[in-house]
Amino acid sequence: MNMNKYKIGRTVYTTLDWLGDVGGLMGILFDIGGFLLMFISGNGLNYMLLQTIFKDEAPRAESSTDRSETDEKLDQISKRKPIG
Repeated sequence: MNMNKYKIGRTVYTTLDWLGDVGGLMGILFDIGGFLLMFISGNGLNYMLLQTIFKDEAPRAESSTDRSETDEKLDQISKRKPIG
């Protein structure tokens, strides 16, 4: 009879282990942290809102009226649909 005792230890393979093995854990953590810091600091939110409000539109064909560029821009802004 064999009197030696064999003990087999097992570990659980978690999602964080899998991401670490794949190599994406650090990248994902940086992306999440950067996204959170962008909105916490306010710069990202301001940039996103300003970009949405004052987005560039395609230039229109030349009109024969004597309207200034400012009037045309104001007309374009007033014709936009509200956000939200």
